[in-house]
Amino acid sequence: MATKAELEAELEKLRAEMAARPEPALGAKASSEQTRTEAAETALDRFLSDHDLKIDDFENLLKRLSEEVGGLPQHKPILTALGAFALGFFAGRMSK
Repeated sequence: MATKAELEAELEKLRAEMAARPEPALGAKASSEQTRTEAAETALDRFLSDHDLKIDDFENLLKRLSEEVGGLPQHKPILTALGAFALGFFAGRMSK
């Protein structure tokens, strides 16, 4: 078992290593996130163009799906309850 003095010496060594390490610029982190976002957008654009779709078609599809799922409890309450039960059952089984 390590003594307190040994642990403190190791802690000081790690602090010195961290101080010697160059700090990443905040702009670099933001630019890498922006690059990832741009890459995702170009991937989505490429996927949509491969399937002869436009971004407006995709947005309309998502809006329609959201409306249908949002209205499901009012229009089909039994199906909603069964779906919630099945989802909870499978989530419970997967967590074991």
